[in-house]
Amino acid sequence: MNRIITAQRVWSPEDDAILIKGREDGLTSKQIARLLHDCTEAMVKNRRAKLNLPVRVIHGSGIVMRSTTATIRKALERGPCTRAELRKRAGVSRQSVERFINEHRAEIHICRWGKKLANGSRPEVFKLGAGEDKPKPSPMSKSEIYKRWYEKQKRDRPDAVAARSARDRFHRREREGKVLRRDPAAVALFGAPALKADSAEASLC
Repeated sequence: MNRIITAQRVWSPEDDAILIKGREDGLTSKQIARLLHDCTEAMVKNRRAKLNLPVRVIHGSGIVMRSTTATIRKALERGPCTRAELRKRAGVSRQSVERFINEHRAEIHICRWGKKLANGSRPEVFKLGAGEDKPKPSPMSKSEIYKRWYEKQKRDRPDAVAARSARDRFHRREREGKVLRRDPAAVALFGAPALKADSAEASLC
């Protein structure tokens, strides 16, 4: 049996057949390496170059496609998904997914927008097939953002919220003139007793 060693690996005709079939099916070098015993992605790439296999797979339609295109398309056929979900389904890199979306944007559309992420943004949910993109939801107003933050603070830090509420009530009463201002001269002349008296008067207002 004729065996050729590439990158310290012995390749048999059966191995070559698996590699060629994997390329025709649109599998990545990493995915093909998983089908072979004791093989790495670099070995598959070196062997592919040795066999003069194309980097891109040309389908019958004449459209030149990347080796990951078929894999990503099959993953998207399973249903709408975000970029992150598509990477996980297809088992490809983020760059491969971004290239697929950019090069085949006319063949997919945004069917909806996902739940908000930790950074506040909403990811697009892509669906295979041409169609009109779902408009991006309007951003929250400042009052809505503050309300959401305040509700979270009440759950996570109730003591800090109570202190803030008490301080806000004091400042509001102060603006309304319901808090007596201490006279610096009275404090200087009478000292602590005058200060306590002022505090007692303020508490009665």
